[in-house]
Amino acid sequence: MCKTKILIADDSAGIRMLLEFYLQQTDMYEVLIASDGQEAVDIALAQSPALILMDMQMPVLDGFDACKRLRQEHGKDATVLPIIALSGSDTQSDLDRATEIGCNGFLSKPVEMERVLSIIAETLQIENSVK
Repeated sequence: MCKTKILIADDSAGIRMLLEFYLQQTDMYEVLIASDGQEAVDIALAQSPALILMDMQMPVLDGFDACKRLRQEHGKDATVLPIIALSGSDTQSDLDRATEIGCNGFLSKPVEMERVLSIIAETLQIENSVK
C-alpha cells in the first residue's frame, strides 16, 4: 500500500513528535519532517508531499513566507499542494493572513489530534480512520 506523504513543519520538536506519532498510528501516512520554513520549502519541492502542516512562527523562514514561496512555485491553485496553517495564536488577523496567502485550513495550538486527522481527511478527500 502506498502511503500519503504529509510534511510536518514546526520548530518545536515536541509538536513534531506528537503529530508524527498520531499520523503514523493511522498507518496511512508517510511523515516528512522540517524544523524551519526554509527546510519545509526544500523538502516540499524535493519530496512532493500531498499536504503540509505548517507552523506559522518558525526560525530562518517563517511559515507565512514559506507558504508564499510554495504558492509561487506551484501557482495559485491551493489544491495542488494543500497547506494547513498551525499557530499558537488564534487571532483573526493570523487566520486572515493565512487565508490570504493560500492556506487551505487553520489550526490553533494546542491541536486536538482528532481535528488534525479530520482536516487532513477533508482536505485530501480521504476516509479518516485511526487504527
